[in-house]
Amino acid sequence: MFEDAAIAETETGISVTAETARQHGTDLLVAFRDAGLTVTGFNVRAPTLDDVFLAITGDELDADQVDAQEGVRN
Repeated sequence: MFEDAAIAETETGISVTAETARQHGTDLLVAFRDAGLTVTGFNVRAPTLDDVFLAITGDELDADQVDAQEGVRN
């Protein structure tokens, strides 16, 4: 289902990134339920230009860059 998925632990839970998330998001929720996990939130979003750039270049943002970027958006 999510062979291409990247899973990362976040401050508030986990993040699953996959090209097929829109098609299989409900399957993921069912798998969590069947595993006895409680889902308190679920969000499917399109990648931002930053996401695409970082994926293509292989770069990563450090915490200071993320904080600065969030300040620009707010």
